[in-house]
Amino acid sequence: MVQQEVIGGPGGDARWHVRLDDGDVRVLPGAATRPDVVFHQDHATALAVARGELSAQSAFMIGKLQVRGDVNLLMAHHDLFDSVDDVFSTVRAATEY
Repeated sequence: MVQQEVIGGPGGDARWHVRLDDGDVRVLPGAATRPDVVFHQDHATALAVARGELSAQSAFMIGKLQVRGDVNLLMAHHDLFDSVDDVFSTVRAATEY
């Protein structure tokens, strides 16, 4: 499981996680019980990445995005994470930043 943590948002901190299960990808609200990987960033960084103003890789390189856990898992399943991006395209299109 991969957990996303965004701190300092207008509604407080937010957490959700992505569960990978035999090719099935699910995005669920809240913290995962035992995440394999955790992404941690502040609200401003999350917005910049969502808007396409900053790539996740750049945010990581400048210390704005912290990653904990088994990073090799991300590499092994990068194709599944690409499909998650497709799921959120509708949400991004309807979101006012």
